[in-house]
Amino acid sequence: TKYKEVLTFTTDFTRLKDMDYILIFVSTPMVKDRLSIINVISALEASAVVNNKATYIIMSTLPVGEMRHIHDIFSDIRLFYCPPMVRQGNFLSTFTNPPSGQQLIGYNHKSDFDSDVNSDIIDLYKFWLNKEVAINVVPENVAEIAKLCINMMLATKIIIANSIAKWVDNKLNADLICQIVNHDPRIGTGYFTPGGPAAGRCLPRDIIELENAAADTDLSKLLKVLNEINKTRDLI
Repeated sequence: TKYKEVLTFTTDFTRLKDMDYILIFVSTPMVKDRLSIINVISALEASAVVNNKATYIIMSTLPVGEMRHIHDIFSDIRLFYCPPMVRQGNFLSTFTNPPSGQQLIGYNHKSDFDSDVNSDIIDLYKFWLNKEVAINVVPENVAEIAKLCINMMLATKIIIANSIAKWVDNKLNADLICQIVNHDPRIGTGYFTPGGPAAGRCLPRDIIELENAAADTDLSKLLKVLNEINKTRDLI
């Protein structure tokens, strides 16, 4: 095979000089209720000084529309947006076999995948991922929004389950109701369980990003209500 079997994680930038592919996976903090790409930019700047010939794969969750800004800043670097659908605390196992069953590959221009020039990105992910994982090649702005919307839907299921439990005010009955709802294949079983709020590093952050990115729309109004019910804004 033309790909090595080991992913190398390093904070030593000198080791990047001989790499063909460099993955950027850093945190995207909230600044004034919007995701910030400051850490992504910093990581790209530091890496590009050592190696500007490699293909860079940005895995960090991005604000809506910011890949276009990144391309403007690093116009001489080959860049792709490939947000992983990983579970917090289980990066490696869920990277190769994401719970969503798919991996997004965001392209900048449709021509990127109209030829064999960029087929190596697809081949690279086929090598990394389990065979049953679907590779979904989409425009970068679609990948940006879809990644956030997936977390929005997961958070929504948690928030609704908690709202049902609060209304019913009986844990056994609430659990039973959610189990009955989960039995419907159109809804699915994951995340629809009463318990704590839709917290963690990503879920509340991402629905706040969507709420502000979709300002003055019905989606923004819906997410504002969900955020108020979830009561996790202050935890970010």
